[in-house]
Amino acid sequence: MSSPAIPLPFPRLRLPDWEVPWYALAPLLLIPLLGGSPGALNNILFAVELLLLVAGTRRAVWVPAALIVSEMTSSNYMHEIGGLEMSNRLLLSFLSFLVVMPYLTRRIEVGTRGALTIGVACAFLLLTTFVNMVLVDYGATLGFLRFIATGIFLMVLIPIAIRDKDDVLDLGKVLLVVAGVAALVAVFQSASGSLGTPLYEVIPHAGASGDLASWENRALALSENPVLASNVQMIAGLFALGVVLLAPVSPQTKRLVMLVILLMAAASYLTFTRSWVLSAGIALVVLASFYRGKYWRELLIVVVIGAAAFWYVSGAQETRYTQTAADDDSAAARPVLWELSLNVATDNPWFGIGYDQFREVSPGYTDTVSEAALERQHAGDVIGRENPHNDVLDVWVSWGFFALMIYVALGVVVGLNFIYVYRNAADQVIRGLALGGLAALVAYEANSMFHNFIENSLVFWIIAGFSLVLPKVDRPPVVTGGPFGRLMRSGRDVEWKESQKAPG
Repeated sequence: MSSPAIPLPFPRLRLPDWEVPWYALAPLLLIPLLGGSPGALNNILFAVELLLLVAGTRRAVWVPAALIVSEMTSSNYMHEIGGLEMSNRLLLSFLSFLVVMPYLTRRIEVGTRGALTIGVACAFLLLTTFVNMVLVDYGATLGFLRFIATGIFLMVLIPIAIRDKDDVLDLGKVLLVVAGVAALVAVFQSASGSLGTPLYEVIPHAGASGDLASWENRALALSENPVLASNVQMIAGLFALGVVLLAPVSPQTKRLVMLVILLMAAASYLTFTRSWVLSAGIALVVLASFYRGKYWRELLIVVVIGAAAFWYVSGAQETRYTQTAADDDSAAARPVLWELSLNVATDNPWFGIGYDQFREVSPGYTDTVSEAALERQHAGDVIGRENPHNDVLDVWVSWGFFALMIYVALGVVVGLNFIYVYRNAADQVIRGLALGGLAALVAYEANSMFHNFIENSLVFWIIAGFSLVLPKVDRPPVVTGGPFGRLMRSGRDVEWKESQKAPG
């Protein structure tokens, strides 16, 4: 029996009753006309996100869709509201909370695994907040608390808003279109210098001067920088690959999805971000070790051919992918930052130094780094200017060993969620998403060893949210009355497969 409709605190808007609100993606058609301006492009993306929230008043799945689209594109720019500035991410989270409020009056069983995941995430939030309150000022404490709370909210919002497999499939269609459009934009950006194609860009990283030249013509897609662009393209592609390998869909659909995946791979390549290649390679090895379907040999052949083609093209063109610490300042800076981080962490092992204090503290440890490392490509210039560029070291430096253990445990729990679904789910689509999700998690964690994602990206929390929702959508939804606080309750895991009917 379906649960009764929940009255909303505002009137429903009369919109086309489509399974997928394609009208929400209509503003993307304006990119060729207006997308050359960073401000205009951000307005286009914000319009898409607002329309998805409007669609969420009719069907809850589109509420997290708005936040996910923001993370797949540009999310850190600011809106001025009544003289105050608010980040796009925070504003969307606030609006999402308002739209999803009616759904918070019911309890959704997430099972013991889901409750454990949420509990570990909340433990990380509490410990980091406590350490920040003791060691840093109010502004820094509130800044990270606001960010991490937004991530956990998004993680929990996904199983709240997604009710069944149809929700997952329709959400996947929208996200695949957005990822495909972003990948296409990356191709146009890369070709703008040689072919004169239109140039599309959003507001870049704060350290950039405002155009692609500041990034050495590395493609940004619809993201703020090439690092974030390659990360989201890789993550989306791995989820889609899992579906292609296992889902019982038509050959035409599989070819279409594979075409988009290849487009995303090309977009990732054009960002010339080295870390995504290593991360994707590790993820594909993990995926292949779990996958034993009928496309196993084809997958292995494609991976080998793709790797060989990548190294051949990169070597022939002498791209950024072939540069090492001996001839690239970014690569040379990593060992310096990592050695500094390790030295600071070992001096402050248990509770760290607090959020965003590394740049202030690190100059005092310059003497602990070898002169050769400091002089290579002037790598010493990053001291006092850059954060660790490694999330594991960043967590240890900022909040100490106990926070690091919780952070590692959270990643392990999310991975085990995907493995459990892959091995036990009855539906092949859900198994495919679990396999792709596991690969995406591995890729993210590997990529985070070279960047500061924990401070500027909610992609991990999106991956974690899907690890919570996949067990639920493989069986009939279990929704009972109760306050939102009961979401944390560790209810007994229900049987995934529908029970057999009693003989008549």
